[in-house]
Amino acid sequence: VYRDMEALFNSPVGKVRAMPELEDWEYGIAFANLGDILFAKNEMEKAEKYYSLAENNLSKFWDERNYLIASLRVRPAVRKQTTEALEHVYGQMELIYRNLNKADLEKATAEKHSKFKTERADYESKPHSSELAGG
Repeated sequence: VYRDMEALFNSPVGKVRAMPELEDWEYGIAFANLGDILFAKNEMEKAEKYYSLAENNLSKFWDERNYLIASLRVRPAVRKQTTEALEHVYGQMELIYRNLNKADLEKATAEKHSKFKTERADYESKPHSSELAGG
């Protein structure tokens, strides 16, 4: 299933938008899971590729969190799942970069991770319209 999602992501289906809309977060989850599978097999370079794709997708979805459409369409369970996945991806990428002796990338990822944690704490301290509406 994850490989099928990767093929869709790389096809026009995953690239062309008739109008701006929210990032398709499901791809980020699939890439994170592929990264986990490869990480468990100790295939660090391949895992790095998929975690990087997941980080790119999920961080875009995170950046859209305050859009009106996000408050209307993104259920709290999805927000929780994608937020936890992004947290996990940052942690895994830091481990990979440390193991591959890529100190610059480890530092840059740690900085993004720290910024994300701060934003997440701020976001989670406030009520959101989808939660108020029972979303």
